[in-house]
Amino acid sequence: MRQGFFRGALILMIGSAISRILGFVYRIYIVRLLGPEGIGLYEMVFPVITLILVLTTAGIPVALAKMIADDFSLGNERKVARILKVSLLTLMATGILFPALLMYGAPRLVPLVFSDPRAYWPFMSLIPALFLVSISSILRGYFQGINFMLPLASGQLFEQVVRIAVGLTLVTWLLPFGVEFGALGLSLAVVAGEAAGLGVLLLYYLNNRPKIGDGVMEQETPIDSKVIVQQLVSLAVPVTMSRIVSSLMLSAKAIIIPNQLQSAGVTLAQATQLYGVLSGMAMSLISFPSVITGSLSSVLLPATAAAVAKKEFKQVELRINQAVKLTVLTALPFTVWFILLAEPLTMAFFNNREAAIPLRILAMGCIFFYLQQTSSGMLYGLGKMKTLLINSVTGNSVGLVITYLLTGMPALGIKGAALGILAGAVITCILNLASLFNSTSIKLQFSGWLFTALLAAAIMAIFTLLVPTGVPLIVSLLGSGSCYLLILLLGGGLRPAEFRKG
Repeated sequence: MRQGFFRGALILMIGSAISRILGFVYRIYIVRLLGPEGIGLYEMVFPVITLILVLTTAGIPVALAKMIADDFSLGNERKVARILKVSLLTLMATGILFPALLMYGAPRLVPLVFSDPRAYWPFMSLIPALFLVSISSILRGYFQGINFMLPLASGQLFEQVVRIAVGLTLVTWLLPFGVEFGALGLSLAVVAGEAAGLGVLLLYYLNNRPKIGDGVMEQETPIDSKVIVQQLVSLAVPVTMSRIVSSLMLSAKAIIIPNQLQSAGVTLAQATQLYGVLSGMAMSLISFPSVITGSLSSVLLPATAAAVAKKEFKQVELRINQAVKLTVLTALPFTVWFILLAEPLTMAFFNNREAAIPLRILAMGCIFFYLQQTSSGMLYGLGKMKTLLINSVTGNSVGLVITYLLTGMPALGIKGAALGILAGAVITCILNLASLFNSTSIKLQFSGWLFTALLAAAIMAIFTLLVPTGVPLIVSLLGSGSCYLLILLLGGGLRPAEFRKG
């Protein structure tokens, strides 16, 4: 059942990549089908539901994954079963309570929160998803904790397929009754997708339940559920606070950047457009490689926690070095592409040239954006949830101040906003790495691969610059990417054998 480090990461990468591609195509079609007004109604309610979901799950899935990884690695499956039961009962309670309160208060809440009263039906239809996601998150935390990633990838894919099928069907059927009912169909598709994903996870769980009769805990003292709850809370609260901080920071940037752009001399309409260019286009491209780094982060949590629980500190050092290497090897080619092919990429994806300006600035911090993600997985595995909260608050706060100051300068404008976001990522990443070194005695090993990787990136950049104008973008990407991989393989910077070990 337990999968190797790289096999688990690869399974998640493949599942995430296919799911994102399907979601991207679905998004394009549904926008054309539903129109900007219907999408606006849906987008109006979705962030509110997401924030409520953060409060509902309360960071428990991450805490659960950490605790299960500790005990599963030691063979304490009886305790694993008890942790799972306590977590499930906790989130079932919140998963019922919050939706019930929302349904009761919706008639009063919707007019207060949403400017358009038509948001009522999309909002109401998304509420059942809170319960489904609560249960799914517990099962995801369990499978992540035992390092069995196939259910996560399978559930994600099946959820996306059902969401697309139901969404296209319901939107087509309900749209003639009014645009708000089209948005209702889109919201119901989310609920159907979550139900389908939960069904997949439940099927896997029935075949992979903890063996309560096994393990070293069987003849020992009874397991105190209060202790488990206390440990869950101590780990989950900082995670919840980190996510709330992230949500608040995103909201603050959505307010500050357009206002400061207006202070720099642009109109309200131009400020709104420039913010969309930065957040909806440039940041979307920058975050695309998170398919790889996000999968690494998910696998690093149980791998690090299990190695620490068994006091296998050499294994901790090995996993961290492997993750840093993979993250850097991922960041380098995307840095080259986002800097040298910024305009062709933004034109190809968004038919917009302006997005190339912030994209080039953000690209200079690709390594920091992606290392921030993987280092978070390492620190979660070490149980350093409070440290991550402090790092996140510090980095985001400094980045927000820099964004405020630079965006208001007429000479910078949207460039200043991009520089502020970049600064926040750099500071948070450095703080995460410093915390990692302070918590462990690990040493990063750069010899044997970093020089080759930098050389491969340099040759890839030259190749990209020499590609004649008029050559299709896909050809340029495939050619330069193949060049990068070839140099890595020939120079020994990337050895397939080392990935087969884990």
